[in-house]
Amino acid sequence: MKTEFPSHKIMKYTLGILFAWYIILFFGEEQQKFVFLQLDFSKAHPTPQKATIYIDSFSYDLLRFHFIQKPISLNPDFTYALIDSNRKKHFFRFIYASDDSFGYQLNAVRWINQVPEKLADTMELQAFHIPVKQSNGKTIITLGDEWIYFNQAKYFRHFLAENTRFRFLGNHSDIFGYPMEGNYRLTYQQWDSLTARLPHADYYIIFLDEFCKPYLSVKDLTTYFERMTSNLNRHKPLKIFWINFPLNPGVKDYECHRKINRALEKIHASNLEIIRTDKLFRKNKQQIFLPDGRYLTKQAYKEIAREIKKLMHD
Repeated sequence: MKTEFPSHKIMKYTLGILFAWYIILFFGEEQQKFVFLQLDFSKAHPTPQKATIYIDSFSYDLLRFHFIQKPISLNPDFTYALIDSNRKKHFFRFIYASDDSFGYQLNAVRWINQVPEKLADTMELQAFHIPVKQSNGKTIITLGDEWIYFNQAKYFRHFLAENTRFRFLGNHSDIFGYPMEGNYRLTYQQWDSLTARLPHADYYIIFLDEFCKPYLSVKDLTTYFERMTSNLNRHKPLKIFWINFPLNPGVKDYECHRKINRALEKIHASNLEIIRTDKLFRKNKQQIFLPDGRYLTKQAYKEIAREIKKLMHD
């Protein structure tokens, strides 16, 4: 029996349609999954911060090296490039740096495009200003300490940006380049000053436990939080979202987080929305914590972002 195969013309036509569909998916809905495609390289500007380094080791999320010449400052607000002798650039970002007697280590590294298969021993390290592509919609300032940018919090702005037209503001940027106001180890006076000088935004989102001091009472915390809320309300935002803490008994800062949650309930502001994570994660509470039992998972931040976006439209 003779088997009828499709003609070469039909096969080429079919493959063409499949390829076009793949391109549409990739550059449409799927593009948000490749978050580094949101960096606008057409507006990339090199900074004077550059030096020659010797690379000791690297992996998909770590880079160890020492400076051959005078060291430069290492700032996670920048995008960096490793440049070889042929001027080929390997771009990356990182969350924090550490150093010891052997040299420097960049942690939570995210390579842009792909992890290099091989790097030369000696390369040039240079910092670049590369903005993230953003819409001209409603503005958001995410404000807080490590809870707003460290560990899985790095995905928070990405989740907020999905299928929306928000524009993020801030003097710092997260691992994906989104502007934010992530600060660490500030005193109350510094937080007070910071919230007083922030620019206008349509929405402010706060998540922090910087006030975890055993000598601070619920009354003290309420006073501090009311002052910060009042500072932000000078700009007449549409809403202020303050995220409380899901409680995990027996874990470090449990008692402090309880006090923070109680203090937040005492703040009186008509445009303040408390994101009550205890209710949000009531059914799957144990699945929202990382193995340390303290910090939150990527899925937890996704759920928080979804809840905030829902409340924005209420």
